[in-house]
Amino acid sequence: MRPTSILILGTYYAPEPAGSGPVVTDMAEWLADHGWDVTVSTLRPSYPQNDIFEGFRRGENDKQSLNGVRIFRRYSPPPRGGGLLQRGRFELVAFGQILGTTWRKEFRRAECVVSICPSILIVAAGWLFAGRKRYHIAVIHDIQSGLARSLKFSKGRGIPYLIESLERFVLNRSDHLVVLTEEMATALRAIGVRRPMTVLPPHINESTIYPIDRPKNGIPVLLYSGNLGRKQGLGQILDFAKVLQDRDFVARIIIRGEGNQSVELKSRAVELGLRNVEFEGFVSKEELNVSMGAADIHLVPQLPEGAEFAVPSKVFSIMSSGRPFICTTLPDSPLGRLSKSSGAFVTTPPGDAERFADCVVDLLGDREMLSSMGRKGRSYIVENLARDTIMGRFETLLRGPG
Repeated sequence: MRPTSILILGTYYAPEPAGSGPVVTDMAEWLADHGWDVTVSTLRPSYPQNDIFEGFRRGENDKQSLNGVRIFRRYSPPPRGGGLLQRGRFELVAFGQILGTTWRKEFRRAECVVSICPSILIVAAGWLFAGRKRYHIAVIHDIQSGLARSLKFSKGRGIPYLIESLERFVLNRSDHLVVLTEEMATALRAIGVRRPMTVLPPHINESTIYPIDRPKNGIPVLLYSGNLGRKQGLGQILDFAKVLQDRDFVARIIIRGEGNQSVELKSRAVELGLRNVEFEGFVSKEELNVSMGAADIHLVPQLPEGAEFAVPSKVFSIMSSGRPFICTTLPDSPLGRLSKSSGAFVTTPPGDAERFADCVVDLLGDREMLSSMGRKGRSYIVENLARDTIMGRFETLLRGPG
């Protein structure tokens, strides 16, 4: 008998506007639309501001039913700052809170369990709850040990080694793993993970993110939208903005989002005397498509150290919107290879503000190239990453072997 009920465990869910929250929300709602009985166990929303959202602080929406999905939320104090200890405390409490709710009858009737990483502790909760009775799939959005080591979140090798050991132990007890790229699969195998893996990129709802005409207001708009966190390497945008300003090149550079680097970025922009940079908060879900279409070029900075362990899902939304982008990444990185296969964006070396600025100026001077890249990006999404295509493959995995 095929499974029809599913429990999804994760730390992020709607109304969180960035990170894995939108992807997990859309996954749950697609499954509900296709006949699955879907329950989600998650936390009160706080990402990326690291502050519990208004309307959730006193638990007033800890139990909801939205778009066919039952949602149960628990409280875990958001991490203050980007430190590993604060993050670890948050995840430990989240592990205890989410695992502690498994007595609910809505949870016990689940035939299949999906755990979302980050965090690896949530995958551990999924394994403990699933036991031998339920099929358990771990969906890996970030490899936490790799990020901790490459981005130097801690001094020495001890903590990354402990995280790696925990990953190896927990992931080898899942029934199946889903990773975003071949590079992530290779990295997991390198640390001793031997369970079956399927590479499945993030799906895009191409019916809600689609090309629109760019407003003709004369001044070019360059947009970064997403989490303002450490692994994004957002200082590169400020460096290249300074180069453009020193060249007297007129453009609006918008940094839209929230995160633990927000205050630092704004202070540095003031120190550099940047007049061409604007900071904005997130737009609503209903405004997202229009806001993405208002940019001539999107900006996707990335630090090379963590490129193999996390893939910014925003790039697929940008491609679906029919807009080109510039990414600071190395040619042999996952995004470097995607650039070659899709033709939808260009890359520049990380940390080279002059090359970044040259690339922007060159692209803005060739409107036909911009349009061509936008069309190629949209075609790539429709042909390879459309919502029904990716979710159909994921649903097949949920049915289990045989």
